Amino acid sequence: MAEFASEPVSPVAQRLLLIDVATGRVAWRHRDPVPRGQWAAQVLFASGGALITSADQGETLVWNARTGRIVRRYPLGGRPAISPDGRTLALGRNSPFIGEPSSSLDVIDLRNGRHRELAHDLHQEWIMSLAFMPDGKRIVGAAFDGTIVWEVGSGTIVERFRDQETEAAGGAVLVDPRGLAIVTPGDGGISAWDADGSRRAGRRFRWGSDKKTCRANPCTVINAPGTLMATSLGDGRVAVVDLRTERLVVTLPASDGELAEGLAFMPGGRRLATGGTAGSVTIWDVPSRAVVRRLRFSEPVWSTAVSPEGTLIAVQRRAPDAQESHVEVRDLRSGERLYTRTIGFGLEWQGGVSFSADGSALAASGCCEGGSTVAVWDARSGVERFHRDLAQQQATAFALSKDARTLAVGTEDGHVILFDARSGEQRGAPTKVAGAPVLQVAVSPDGRLLAVAGIDGNATLWDLRSRTRLGDAFRSPRGVAPAVAFEPGGRLLITEFGRNIEWPVDLPTLRRFACQIAGRDLTRAEWADVLPNRTYRPVCPAPGVRADDDTDG
Repeated sequence: MAEFASEPVSPVAQRLLLIDVATGRVAWRHRDPVPRGQWAAQVLFASGGALITSADQGETLVWNARTGRIVRRYPLGGRPAISPDGRTLALGRNSPFIGEPSSSLDVIDLRNGRHRELAHDLHQEWIMSLAFMPDGKRIVGAAFDGTIVWEVGSGTIVERFRDQETEAAGGAVLVDPRGLAIVTPGDGGISAWDADGSRRAGRRFRWGSDKKTCRANPCTVINAPGTLMATSLGDGRVAVVDLRTERLVVTLPASDGELAEGLAFMPGGRRLATGGTAGSVTIWDVPSRAVVRRLRFSEPVWSTAVSPEGTLIAVQRRAPDAQESHVEVRDLRSGERLYTRTIGFGLEWQGGVSFSADGSALAASGCCEGGSTVAVWDARSGVERFHRDLAQQQATAFALSKDARTLAVGTEDGHVILFDARSGEQRGAPTKVAGAPVLQVAVSPDGRLLAVAGIDGNATLWDLRSRTRLGDAFRSPRGVAPAVAFEPGGRLLITEFGRNIEWPVDLPTLRRFACQIAGRDLTRAEWADVLPNRTYRPVCPAPGVRADDDTDG
């Protein structure tokens, strides 16, 4: 119990009582002096009969619950939570004034007293409540800006959930045995989040803990069978991940310079080409980790592409401080250079080169201050199909559709511009897709969807025909810019620091998942509310019956 002074949150006195629930009698009571500015203490029981109290702007005490004696003190306090095994105490530590919020999260090893801080980017946040996941490896917190999930081992924030239905500050949080985080936002409602990902349509998995990341587009490439992913680690090394087992297969050494951003799988998916600032491209046999071939170029290589049939390789190379970049195409069978094309505004990380999926076209872009360039050539002859200088737009990313008909260009001001890749004609006005520069774009294999990654940490999915966003944004941890790519089967793959999110985008899969979560079909009233202009029909199959894979829902 706490007695409060005129300040609404700082008590002047505090008493701790232990009550026998069987008899209702007070087993013991203890009166504590409260330092000025300390908030009211929160209480929880730990394993082995220990009692823990902790307070913001105060300290943490461990009590012998039987005798009421203090057995240990820790010089830091906050909103507490105890791990399932009773060995780790988490403390949400808030700033002294709620009007100037900031928070951090500390964990204390109760066996040896050691503590460490997990999160460092919770400016403008205020942690209201904490709970451990059942496995003890993650901590869930309810905060002003939503629900946050930390990974204890790495100390990083791995999830952020924002309730779209309320603007209320986060309240209490608890985790049920299934791993669902139940949050009371403070507006009378309840939100449930699948914090461990076991009940999601997609999956999230971690394959490494490296803090480094690439700069180029595409940042992540996937082989034709859809079994392997390769991504640059930003220091010349390249990580190859098995998408089936969710495990790191190999980290290829920095054979092409301090940066190896030019990545491309060869047909068949066994071999990987890596191009880098040393002016070389190395072709690796991934299973054996052996170097198959090394190609030399006259300038640092920033982007690499291999034609679908595996006979051509294209690189975008640019010398330091040069105003132009060069797209060079070679025949991989003979090693002969077929042609070289110059493209202006060659700022390295905002350029790129890509073959169309049918192998007929080769596209490239470049950007720097003052404008940018996009161009498409006939892949075999090098004959120009179109060339556009965008004087008022800085192209930061591009993607070519599988049928080589559409070129999507992302810009520094958060727009996507669509071009006819054959004529160069712009298709409509630019579409606003992000509140920050577009870092990467990708077109789905069927040409219907566009994935966009912004430098603000958001990845979004768009319908290319209607130019409308589909669903909510995938939010990365603060300070992380994601990479986006589509797998050959159509699933969206989002890459962050050492981890991935894989998400289905086809209607049948999403509908089956929605039916599974709801456990029933829409009622006629619910249907009329969300689909008022369409005739009612059941969309969820009866148990044991497979749903039709129609695409009109």
